[in-house]
Amino acid sequence: MMITSALSHGFETLYPIRIGIVAVVIGYYRSIYRTLAWGGSWQAVMTGVLVFVMWILLEPTQTDNDKVASLTDQLAKLPEVWMITWVVFRVLGSVIVIPIVEEFAFRGYLLRKLIDHEIVKVSPTQFTWLSFIVSSVLFGLLHGRWLAGTLAGMAFAVAVYRRGKIGDAILAHGVANALIAASVLILGKWSLWA
Repeated sequence: MMITSALSHGFETLYPIRIGIVAVVIGYYRSIYRTLAWGGSWQAVMTGVLVFVMWILLEPTQTDNDKVASLTDQLAKLPEVWMITWVVFRVLGSVIVIPIVEEFAFRGYLLRKLIDHEIVKVSPTQFTWLSFIVSSVLFGLLHGRWLAGTLAGMAFAVAVYRRGKIGDAILAHGVANALIAASVLILGKWSLWA
């Protein structure tokens, strides 16, 4: 992320490369991921829908028009093939790659690391207020929209606590991001990506 951001000079022109590299790393370690508690439930899907609704409701009514204009202007300046590639990778990254990486980091690792240094001893269903709040607030700060991000982090943590399956949090996160991507592309709400 640091390298593609540094080489992109403001607008992340190289975003597809970042997502591609992360996807390759995820693919390389897929044998390890198969051993994890995957899942997928209608509750996880509904959690994703609720996070999306909450995210939209907490979206500032006064958007930063400069950021939105910058994003759309920068996209328009790209060659058409690279612009389409950027948008496709942004959607795939948002819906698949980012939910996997962020959920492994925040719910798979940090949530349990805040309970015990040896995370393998900690059940994914084990709840403590400290791990729940700290991991959710850090998740919110990462996303810039700290309140919406913190509430989303809490919802994704609850998805893991409910059945002990990281896959539920990944699915919920992916659904929320898919609905956000649809809002950007279908309704033109570019502020959600700005």
